[in-house]
Amino acid sequence: MKKNIIVLLGALLLIGCTQTGDSSQAVSSTGSSAEEPVNSETALPEDSAVEETEQPEETEDTAVNQEMLKPGIWTAAQNEELTRYFVFYDNMTGLDLDADSGKGMTFEYKIEDNEIVFYMGTTKNEVSATMEKTDDEHIALSWSYGESETIHWALDVPEGGLTFYSSRDLSDKCLDYYEAHHEGERPEEVAWENNLDGTVTFQLFDELDDHISTSAWYVIDRFTAKGKDANTDEEIDLTEVE
Repeated sequence: MKKNIIVLLGALLLIGCTQTGDSSQAVSSTGSSAEEPVNSETALPEDSAVEETEQPEETEDTAVNQEMLKPGIWTAAQNEELTRYFVFYDNMTGLDLDADSGKGMTFEYKIEDNEIVFYMGTTKNEVSATMEKTDDEHIALSWSYGESETIHWALDVPEGGLTFYSSRDLSDKCLDYYEAHHEGERPEEVAWENNLDGTVTFQLFDELDDHISTSAWYVIDRFTAKGKDANTDEEIDLTEVE
């Protein structure tokens, strides 16, 4: 009887050792699986990649404001040929002056966004233009009646007031000046070109049978009536012959 109990106890101990060994093996396998490295290239889904944000293209600022359209004398040209002057004062008034004839008209104006509105003359006739800055010194005007001009700031209005000589007036003075300084000799003809810098170039000449005989070339500032002889660099003051 005692022998049978010993055998039974031995069998039970054998079974317990076998189960303990299997459990230890299972835990070891689980631990090994947990320590496997994660592949970083496949850890995230493909659609989770960060996309680069497209930057907006830089655009040139063509807006015109009151600060750019500053008070002063502005040239106005069509196809790079000067035709007239705008005089803008700091109280939102001004003058429109024809370069050749000197005829002018007063106006009031206002600026709304990129549009300038003129109220011309005593009747306040309204005309407008859209404005576009072409560079730091030029503004393109597209008029409501279909034409276009480019204006350019030339100079400040003189403190003593504006003096303006038309090209036609200056042409007569050029002939008078030449006659006064050449013993009464006076060319028959005069032609001129209005320059964008506020000067006028004059050619004094005679038309002969087979050619043109030029007597002088004068370059005159239309706001002072002073300039020089283009051939000799001699200074000229046309106010001497007034």
